[in-house]
Amino acid sequence: GDDELVRVYSLKSFRQIGELSRHTGTVTALAFCGSKHAASAAADGAIVLWRLADWACVHVLGGHDAVIPSLSAHSSGRLLLSVGADRTLRLWDLTEGRSAYVTRTKGAATKVVWAPARDAYAVALGTRAEVRSVAD
Repeated sequence: GDDELVRVYSLKSFRQIGELSRHTGTVTALAFCGSKHAASAAADGAIVLWRLADWACVHVLGGHDAVIPSLSAHSSGRLLLSVGADRTLRLWDLTEGRSAYVTRTKGAATKVVWAPARDAYAVALGTRAEVRSVAD
């Protein structure tokens, strides 16, 4: 169902082993950020960074003014892309726990993903997709 919790399950026992709660809106996206962290995004416009070792909240990243439908973590585990219904794309510095870059999108984006080489990313905007270079 739709709620503000992230439920954690054991793949060994197939049982729920915990719940993570920091959001005040429906959780809409999840991403693993390297091997030590995970991020969750929600309709409340917040991104929460969780430490995998003990599921502690490390950072609450604010900036989006609307639902965040998609997250994409860089393979380094240090950067995270997010798109929001507020028509912004944000690059997050996870080591500092802050926004590193913000740009407006040409419509409501529904998906963002890093390219395999990690030197570009793609954004889905309705029926079209844009590929952008990190250098731009």
